[in-house]
Amino acid sequence: MSGRRIMRPPPLAATLSRTETPDPFPPGLSSETQIEVDGEQIMIRVMDLERLSTIGRGQFGRVNKMRHKPTGRIFAVKYITPDPESIKRKQIENELRVAKNTPCPCLVKCYGGLIHELDVLVIMELLDISLDTLRARVYGKNQTIPENLLAYIVQRVVTGLHFLRTQMSIMHRDVKPSNLLANRLGMVKVCDFGISGTLIKSMAPTNIGTSRYMGPERIDPKANATYRIESDVWSLGLSLMELATGKLCYHGFTSMLEQMREIVNGEPLRLPTDDRYSVPLQNFVSRCLVKKPEERANYVELLDSDFLRPVDVETERENLSKFLVPYLDPNP
Repeated sequence: MSGRRIMRPPPLAATLSRTETPDPFPPGLSSETQIEVDGEQIMIRVMDLERLSTIGRGQFGRVNKMRHKPTGRIFAVKYITPDPESIKRKQIENELRVAKNTPCPCLVKCYGGLIHELDVLVIMELLDISLDTLRARVYGKNQTIPENLLAYIVQRVVTGLHFLRTQMSIMHRDVKPSNLLANRLGMVKVCDFGISGTLIKSMAPTNIGTSRYMGPERIDPKANATYRIESDVWSLGLSLMELATGKLCYHGFTSMLEQMREIVNGEPLRLPTDDRYSVPLQNFVSRCLVKKPEERANYVELLDSDFLRPVDVETERENLSKFLVPYLDPNP
């Protein structure tokens, strides 16, 4: 026995270090986070969040309306399940940090993030209605959205998208009415930028509802194009058309292939040239919906267009606030 060499097993920690599964969450996230709301410091813990309702579902998970029990504050909480194969671990934390430091009033406030089981929870400000819901409710009552309010809404959206691009180097990648929100004060804000944009980059479209907002250059394999800011402009034009007409664009196809073929090969959509829509509105939509992305208007040109230039932001904010009253849920 004394001449034999005893083989000892390696320490358990050393064994695990070679075989452990990569953690999909960045090290800076945990099950609690300190956030600042209106100058007040608040500790958010998963166990302190009470779900009130589900207010949205998308390709990355759901958005819940939740109450922070210790303070009674209400938040929108987005649940995202990251894919560790396509998202770098540090990337989520970086995107959250960027989203938290966004001073633009046209972008939804992101207060912070934490983790729970397999999900990243993004704590955001809660607004009152998405523009797709507003469209459905307005036109469901055989009403329309006045053109002065359409101009104000789009001016706020373009201002937010332009800020993302110029100040944060972010392209939204998923502009559509469900990602454009309003509150009862008449403020309009863009949501689902930052972390969701990072996730969108890594995924192919799988939903016929979402794919109808994609520019032809994103669909046509012959284009071989990387994502450009002009693709967001195309999506903006379609979103405005839906709000102006009450009708969904590129809707009613039985398959995604048929829908995509029409987007790529069909003539770009246009507003009817009648007295229901002003010439500045018609021209604005036409400048967004140009097949060749390099020929589309950019954000600076859109803000200086005959449709958006006359907008008095404060006056129209008050007008939108009054307009929204019959279309909002009575209990905020």
